[in-house]
Parts: sequence; structure tokens; C-alpha cells
Amino acid sequence: MAIEKRGRLRRAGIGMLAATALTLTVPATGGTAAAAAPADTTTAAATLQTVSSCWTGGKRIKHYAVKAGKYTAGYVNVYRYSGKSKCAQFFHAGGTKYKSAYTTIRVVGGGLSAYSGGTTTTKSQGIKSTGITCITARGTINWKGVTRSRSVRACTS
Repeated sequence: MAIEKRGRLRRAGIGMLAATALTLTVPATGGTAAAAAPADTTTAAATLQTVSSCWTGGKRIKHYAVKAGKYTAGYVNVYRYSGKSKCAQFFHAGGTKYKSAYTTIRVVGGGLSAYSGGTTTTKSQGIKSTGITCITARGTINWKGVTRSRSVRACTS
């Protein structure tokens, strides 16, 4: 029984031990180990912020339709600027254009998350990311009592 418990502990502890070893650094002076931050693809200046509009000055790199049956209710657009800067925004289309509807955009990337939502007639506010390699943008619209959404992943090298 003791051997069986030791085997289970050994198997469970190996993953935890490996994860701990990857995040510990030992000073050259031989002091005690200190935890280090895990490697990430973001820079120290990574931010997500709400902006009134995305499309001025950027190149559209993603354009995905949000469908309401066979009709298009809107689009989730992602624009790229210089470097790792991107901006995501939801636009009304078809029967929803110029009609009041609850519209949202959520951007997640680099351990950060930002959300913007409200009742609009043409587009949501944009969310601009800086210093983040990959973002996931999710646009939603509540049209005729049904919430429709679409997620888009955009990366820069």
C-alpha cells in the first residue's frame, strides 16, 4: 500500500515539479531560488484601450460576417497598424444597418481583456491593442431577440 501511494504521488508530482523548475531562477551568487515570470509573446507595454473608430489609418486584415439565418447582420473587422498594433470593431450590415441594436466587441490577448458594448445604429466602439502578437475579437449583435456572434483570431509576426 505504501509503495502504491508513493507511485501515485510520484506521477502527480512530476508535472508540478517540471512546471516549478521552469519558473525558478537561481542567482549566480548561490542564493535561494526566486520565481521568474513565464515567457510571453507580449511586451511590457502591452495595452488594450477603447477608441471611437478603428479603420482610419489601418489596413483591414480580417473581415468576417455575423449571420442571422441566411442574412448578414454585421461584420467583425480587425485592422492592423505598424508593429503589433491592431484594432477590432463590429459594424452593422443589411437589415441591422441604421437600426438600433445592442452591439458588443470583446478583445482578448496577451493576458488582457477589454469589452465595449451598447445600443448603436451603425458600429460598436473599437478596441485597440498595442504590443500584443495575437488577439481574439468577438463581436455580437442582439437582433430580433436573438444574440448572434462571431470570433476572429488575428496575429502578426
